Amino acid sequence: MAAVRCPKCGTLNPDAHRRGVRCSACRESFGKCRYCQFYDSRIVDCTNINRPEHERIIDADEVMNCPEFASVLAPHQPRRAWYAVGRTFAIATVLTLAAALAAIHFVRGPKRVPLLLPVHVSISAPETVMQDEGLDVAATVFNPTDRPAQGVEILITGKGMAGLTCQYVRPPEAFLEAGPRSVSATFGEVPAGEQTSILFHFLTKRTGEVSLVASITVANHSGSTVETVQSEIVP
Repeated sequence: MAAVRCPKCGTLNPDAHRRGVRCSACRESFGKCRYCQFYDSRIVDCTNINRPEHERIIDADEVMNCPEFASVLAPHQPRRAWYAVGRTFAIATVLTLAAALAAIHFVRGPKRVPLLLPVHVSISAPETVMQDEGLDVAATVFNPTDRPAQGVEILITGKGMAGLTCQYVRPPEAFLEAGPRSVSATFGEVPAGEQTSILFHFLTKRTGEVSLVASITVANHSGSTVETVQSEIVP
């Protein structure tokens, strides 16, 4: 039975993809239009072609008991404690090595070339978004080499995460885990000459400038790429 983390309070709830289920802690309904894959916040309406023409979504927080409802809340993937600790240690080690290499490059002059990943990374977000629309952060990885890039992962952190809650990741199977100040996902294996993308959608809890840091690692290559992205949340 897959558990789903409540996007409002973060509590894990079993079998929460069914219509009518509420969070056991804060009573948030998981059957809202907001949490359906057919709801489009840009047009504030449902995009399902089977919806009756006379029906229109007025409020994203409506619970319509719709038979077409399809949840976008990603199932929680429980991991063994030793794996989580090992992965955190590995990421911290990679970031430390990257910082050390950058420091050596700065001290000894521009002749030393920093270690680069064999993939091209692009992170983007709108310059300005309305608070009730949420924030979309898109990450794209392109592999220009002649061999696959294996185990490509992204970790998003930064001070801006204090005002954000990751509502969903697309594609859903890319989601790895989320915490109060971070969210991670996997691109998996990126074949030679191909690119793949991941979209993070965040609920915004406050207005103002948001600054995020994205760290990308490749399992079969040492080093990492760190990108920053900024946006402004307005009322």
